[in-house]
Amino acid sequence: MAAGGYPEFGKLQLSPKRQAFYEAVVGALAETDLPFLIGGAVAFGFYTDIWRDTKDLDIFLAPETVPPILDHLRERGFATELTFPHWLAKVRSDDALVDFIFRGSNGVCSVNSTWFEGVPRVPVFGFSVNIVRPEDLIRMKAFVMERERFDGHDILHLLFRQADHLDWDRLLDWFSDDQGLLLSLLVLFQYAYPFRAGSIPAKIREALAETWLRPPSVSEPLCNGTLLSKRQYETDISAWRLIDARTTGRCQITEQEIRSWSSYED
Repeated sequence: MAAGGYPEFGKLQLSPKRQAFYEAVVGALAETDLPFLIGGAVAFGFYTDIWRDTKDLDIFLAPETVPPILDHLRERGFATELTFPHWLAKVRSDDALVDFIFRGSNGVCSVNSTWFEGVPRVPVFGFSVNIVRPEDLIRMKAFVMERERFDGHDILHLLFRQADHLDWDRLLDWFSDDQGLLLSLLVLFQYAYPFRAGSIPAKIREALAETWLRPPSVSEPLCNGTLLSKRQYETDISAWRLIDARTTGRCQITEQEIRSWSSYED
């Protein structure tokens, strides 16, 4: 049997030490009754068959479960930290880490009970675990458009492999406040894979076309660019005096957390 007890996961490029660390963390999580989802390179590889070397394992949690899970891991001897209180905690080892993600770094997309509905359950790292749904991976990755990192390519690959199996209504609902963003990604998908354009349902095209043909009436100088990048729209806010979308009440992030995250060097 391949590593992790599932053929696909044998393609993960992990050192024995790193795999043992991930297995230990997942094993500790399995001791609790608290729900969690495996994401990141593991879920991306599961849905696309594109496998990468990864130094971190992404695990998604509901915000309210983060404190008890970190407490449990500390009791098991793991070094834990609440790295950014609005979205991220970590567990570290010498050459690897586990990221516990409970919302997007911009303060949107909080993990809630709907994330755990209808998720695939597969054996990986020696345990039967839940994998993040592709729709939710797309939603989280859609907001990653940094100068040094653009997750749009991952989204296109997810669409290429999973478009025929996606819950498109769920995806459209996820992007109810960001339909222009979803539209831009689907246009990019059609450009990258013109022969796959028909895999996007007509009803989704029609719904999103309204976003373009009937633009929203917004009188205030709002900049949604800050939802896409923590730093690339600083001039827009500081010099051009546009309104940072993260400060409008939509995002679960304070102004101090915005400053802390914006100054962080990846």
